[in-house]
Amino acid sequence: MNYFELHIGDLTEATAHLTMLEDGAYGRLLRKYYATEKPLPADIKTVQRLVGARSDEERVAVEIVLDEFFTLQSDGWHQERCDAEIAVFHEKQQGREDKREGAKERQRRARERRASLFETLRGHGVVPPWSTTTAELETQLSRVTGGDASQGVTQPVTRDDTATQTPDTRLQTPVGVGDPAGQDASPSQSRSKGRKPKATEVTLPEWLAAVEANGEKQIPAGDPVFDYAHTIGLPEDFLLIAWRAFKARYTAPPVGGKKLSMYVDWRAAFRNAVRENWLKLWYLDGQQYALTTAGQQAQRAHQESGK
Repeated sequence: MNYFELHIGDLTEATAHLTMLEDGAYGRLLRKYYATEKPLPADIKTVQRLVGARSDEERVAVEIVLDEFFTLQSDGWHQERCDAEIAVFHEKQQGREDKREGAKERQRRARERRASLFETLRGHGVVPPWSTTTAELETQLSRVTGGDASQGVTQPVTRDDTATQTPDTRLQTPVGVGDPAGQDASPSQSRSKGRKPKATEVTLPEWLAAVEANGEKQIPAGDPVFDYAHTIGLPEDFLLIAWRAFKARYTAPPVGGKKLSMYVDWRAAFRNAVRENWLKLWYLDGQQYALTTAGQQAQRAHQESGK
């Protein structure tokens, strides 16, 4: 434990008769008890060394305090109040762990549900944008299935359900070994085939237009950003807020003679923005993430725009 409550009234009443040396020894014994979260060693000399009792007076003070405020049991010197406080601490800690695991499981199920909804809607010829909320996806599915949002939803495949297959290399021809006529390609031809065109940096508005023209999703359901958010416990709703704020930031007309930012891969740029919290939209409050003032403003702005 890095923290424990000190009830001054109770402590003063219980230790008013102690000398200053004994009171100091008691304080050190308590701090060692809470720091290790276990009873003090049964051997008094070991305890004296742990709390730095070197002189005869200090060692005697430790013995006096142990005899009066601690109880020797098979596993060491126990202090009733310390044991109770440590037990409460462990219960709260376990509760936080359970709550965090529960949140991760709910987020995993929500992601699988969204992926299933997207897949089913595509099967009906409907391709909603990535930023569509789950509720909106369910509404769209109800429309195309006659009111039953669960109809036709494909259960997501997990790693345990995915078969593995070893390729049969006997049936495969190595790439670049020869041309269709069985003749080896020239070195220049091989190099030209293996050379990739140089990627071009574009602005976000240009990239969004190209994505729409190609019929792609802005952020596909399988993008690594979802795995990252799941790993750190970042709510998926925060990702949606981040993407909308990200688009607003990098599509806004520049001021002061500046130019719009340009990237080759805007999805990768967004992943970096999430990992490094470029827009300062959230912070870690204990074991959970919470929106900052900027995050709440972004959330409210997009709620208002969606009305």
